Formats: sequence, C-alpha cells, structure tokens
Amino acid sequence: MKTRRILMTEVSKAFLQEHFNSSLLRYASSRRWYAHKAVKAKKLKILSAFSLDRSDTIRALVCEITFAGDEKALYFIPVEISETEDDNAIGSFVVNSERITLTDAFLSSRYAESLLHNFLLGAKIFDGDSYISFSATDSFTVPQNQEFRVIKSEQSNSSFIIGDSIIIKNYRNIKPGENPDIDVPEKLFAQGEFHETPAPMGDVAYYGRSGKIYLAYASRFIAGSEDAWSHYNWLFSDLLRRNTADHSFEEKFMVEFIKAADSLGRLTGRMHRALSSVGGLPFTPEEVNEKDITGVARQIREYLENARAMIEEREDIYTLGRMNFSSEKWSAPLEYAEDYLLSKLRESHAQKIRVHGDYHLGQILMAGGSYYVIDFEGEPMKDISERIRKYPPEKDIAGMIRSLDYLLQSVFKLNGVDGHEEFINITRVRAENVFVDAYRESVGHYRELLGSDPEFADMMLKMFVAEKSAYELVYELNNRPLWVKVPLNSVSRIFSEFKVK
Repeated sequence: MKTRRILMTEVSKAFLQEHFNSSLLRYASSRRWYAHKAVKAKKLKILSAFSLDRSDTIRALVCEITFAGDEKALYFIPVEISETEDDNAIGSFVVNSERITLTDAFLSSRYAESLLHNFLLGAKIFDGDSYISFSATDSFTVPQNQEFRVIKSEQSNSSFIIGDSIIIKNYRNIKPGENPDIDVPEKLFAQGEFHETPAPMGDVAYYGRSGKIYLAYASRFIAGSEDAWSHYNWLFSDLLRRNTADHSFEEKFMVEFIKAADSLGRLTGRMHRALSSVGGLPFTPEEVNEKDITGVARQIREYLENARAMIEEREDIYTLGRMNFSSEKWSAPLEYAEDYLLSKLRESHAQKIRVHGDYHLGQILMAGGSYYVIDFEGEPMKDISERIRKYPPEKDIAGMIRSLDYLLQSVFKLNGVDGHEEFINITRVRAENVFVDAYRESVGHYRELLGSDPEFADMMLKMFVAEKSAYELVYELNNRPLWVKVPLNSVSRIFSEFKVK
C-alpha cells in the first residue's frame, strides 16, 4: 500500500505540540538566550504558530514554559520545517515513512526574507484569536544586497544583518508591554533632536491573551561600526604597546582618555536632554521622591549581602574578601548617605527621567567619527513595567563612569602592564570629573535635572556608582573571580566618601 505524502499544511500547531514540545524545550534551555537556566522547566506549550511564508515552512512560535512552582515565561522561537535531516536540528519525527525536521529558522536566510516580505505587506497573520502584526516605518527599505549574516555574540536576544542596511533583533524571553528598546528610539527619532541612535525601521508585535508583546525590531545597520568598548580597548592598548618602556606613553594616553571621557559625557548629556523633552506622560520628568532614594539604598544592601555570603562560602575568594570586605565597612556609611539625601531631597528639586538603564561602552557604536547609542531595553530579565521606570539621570552617568574604570583596568591588565597604579588612579579621577563636567554643559538644563544643590547631586551620583559597583561585585564573584578587585576597590572608594565634609 502506497503511503500518502504529508503536506506542510498538515504540520499544524497541534502536530508540533505533540511531536516536538520536548525537543523545543531541550533546545531552548541549551541556548545562551535562555533566561531561566537556574530554574527547572516542567513543560513547554505552543500558544501560537504563525506561518510566515507561502510554502508554510517558516513558523513563528510563541511558547509558554512552565517551571517548578508553576512560574511561567513566554519565549519566541522561529522554526523552519523541512523533510531532510540536519545535524543542527531541534528535532525530527517520521510520519508515513517521511521525516519531518524542525530547525532554528533564525539561522536561515529564508526566515529573514519572510520578515522583509511581511514588513513590505504590513502583514497581519492570524492563528485562532491571536495574531502578529508587521509595522514598517518610513525609513524601511528592502536592501538591494540581501546578504544574510548572523551576529554570533548572542546574548539575551538574537540578531542578524541583511545586506549592509538592516539589522533585525529577535526577542527571546518576551514580556507584555511597550518595550523601551523599540519605544525609546522611535520617540527620539520622531522628536528629531537626538540623531545618535540608529533609525527605527519596523517591528513585529504579537497580540494574544497577555496583550501586546514585541517579537522583533528592525533598525538601520551602521555599516563599518564597532562598539566603543572594542574601539577604545584597541586604541589604548596600542598606545601602551608602543611606549611602555620609558613611561612616555602617559601624556598621550591621558590626553586621549580625557578626550574620550569628554565626548562621551557630551553624548550622554545630549541623550538625556532629548529624553527629558520627548513629551507625553511616560517621558515627562518628575521630581525624585523618597522611594527613589530608599530603593537604590536597598538595592545596594542586597547586592552587598549577596557578595558577603558568597565570600564566606567560596574558599577560592575567601581570603581576598576577608581582607577587603566586611559589612562594618559599608553599613554605617550607606545609612549616612541615605539619610543625607532624604534630608536634602525637598530642597533639591532633583528630577527623574527616562534613562537608557544599562548604559556602558558596549551599548555605543562608533562609525565615521560619530556615536550611536543602542539597546534601550534595560535589563531584559526585568518586567517591562520596571524597565520603563524613571530614574535620576545619575543612573546612566554612573554606568558610564564604571565602564570607563573597567576600560582602564582592562587595558593595563590584559596587556600585562604592571606598576602604573598611581597613573591609573589619576587618569580615572580626571576622566570622571571631565565626563561629569561635559555632561552638565551638554545637557543644558542640568540644574533642573540634577537639582539646585550640587552637593546633593554629587551624593546621588555616588549612590548610583555604589549600586553599579556592588552589582559588578556580585557578577564578578559569580563569573570572574580574578576581576573581583576592580568593583571591590570601587565600593571601598565610594564608601570612604560617604561622610560629612
């Protein structure tokens, strides 16, 4: 008896759920973008499966994963269905003597082509009561060169480049709400004041039982760009390699580092000036309140308590921690700093605004002498409601100050150059001061944003530097114990400054 050839239209959502749910869960949990590695997953359910092409082989899956304790999370997994075996397959199943194979469509140019086609159509694709909508901006054009390149440095999201003009970011652990990674650039671009972010070109949104959820975002690809962290690492490493023998590098190094701090401070000021004047309730500046101060102080305490616990438990870092870290060093100074800010708050009139939220050198592209700020999504693991909160501008300022410190430490450490601690400290202090001065000059109305009391603003900045440093300390203890000294020194410096002048 001759078996009937299975049609792609018969590979329904129910078929995929029955035969591939376990394979999809195994595959997702093995990827770098999977955000729940520390939690045991119980099951995966395909909520929606949208066909993106005429051949019905490219599907956009919205999946719900349930964890121990019945916590749930949504993931976006685009897949491609084929009848051939593939070493990189998510899974395969034989039906009617024919093999059905599921692969990650993100790795396929056919998936990219389907997105471009649906952007052009302004498509709305349904699966039952749910649907996905493709929205293109006026900047969207299909590139003549459609060479497909996957960005291999996959983190919480996955991105690929089409030709030399479009980059499409695929969100993986998806959450309901207006994603700031899309909303902020669109608002800035529409406002027209801040041109130093890639032009938005379109987005893909899912509408289901949880409301609106963004699946993908298309923006202009900055051809020939590199991130500022890589650029400056190369620049300053080159200066070191050429002139370390007789200390002749120091003057040139200092000049170039201060120049970078100045230009980055001005960039940050322009960004905050634009963010504070976009308009509309979600972007309108508000006065800092007590919860903003107690909240950052509470976060610092949590980070430091976590660090203390790890230092006590880990034999490989206990000696270092015992010598340089104890709760006695930070408890009283932090309480003083918190009380000082609360006592001066009413008179300061300091404001909070929408900020970048995860601001460092890796979030800035450089090309042709220009900067481009990217990745406004904040911390991906947090809910959208937290990521669109307003913060004192010092949050971003502190992020870049800490990134500049890491840049200094990295350049000397990775090039094996020792014996320059005094020069590093002098350069760091000058760079921080230049960055802040350039920021204030560039933002224009800094006394409105940072408050009328310079000492209040200075203390607020120290608090956010302390928060970022404490976060870095926990991160390094977990991932890179040999780098613990960098944030530990920063924590020690900041807490020594938490005192009455």
